[in-house]
Amino acid sequence: MRHALVAETSKRKIHEKIASLTDDIDKLENKISDLEALEKDIIKKDQEEREEFMKEHDDFKKDMGQTIYEIKD
Repeated sequence: MRHALVAETSKRKIHEKIASLTDDIDKLENKISDLEALEKDIIKKDQEEREEFMKEHDDFKKDMGQTIYEIKD
């Protein structure tokens, strides 16, 4: 009888631990999904900023090229 009671208690604790770990897994998976979405947003924003910077840089080079041409001429 005592062994059955100990076994049942142990079984219950194991099932509780499994349920707890399953919840933790779900929370971690949700956090990973959120972080992946954030990563994509950051990459997209960075790419847009780089494109804007490159456009500004190209415009500056054109202006400076013209200025240098005028100075040399």
